[in-house]
Amino acid sequence: MYYTFDLTQISKTMNIADYLRQGPRHRLVFTRKELPGFSFVDIGHEMSRGLEGQTHPSVVAPAVFDSVSKTALQEHPSFGRYTAFKNIGILFEPELRLNIRMLFESIAKDTLLIVCTDGCIKNETYYFDDSTEEYRIPLHGLSYLEIEQNIPYEI
Repeated sequence: MYYTFDLTQISKTMNIADYLRQGPRHRLVFTRKELPGFSFVDIGHEMSRGLEGQTHPSVVAPAVFDSVSKTALQEHPSFGRYTAFKNIGILFEPELRLNIRMLFESIAKDTLLIVCTDGCIKNETYYFDDSTEEYRIPLHGLSYLEIEQNIPYEI
């Protein structure tokens, strides 16, 4: 049987350490501000650099994402392997045809993935832009945590 942790309902009191102690299937965290102690990669800038000059960006976009993700991999003294992204808007570019959910899910299976974004989560769906329905990621079936800046992340 498949169980997920929908921890967004208790995000006002839960921090990253508490979330990881629960043993979630995926280690995915959404935050509005960069968290101290983590190094965030500007995925928009790095993807743009990797796609520059490409005549068929959708063909190479997954490989560029994979390369940037591997470069972004860090080690945190308390939480182990992590990748932290900011400026994720490029991932929603229709020309790239990226399956963002699949990309995030594959990273978050064994690595803490922290996404710094101004987007919001409503009804198990992440919305990059409140006014645009097509820029969204369905989160149903993923375990994730949405935290606020004032929640401590230390153990």
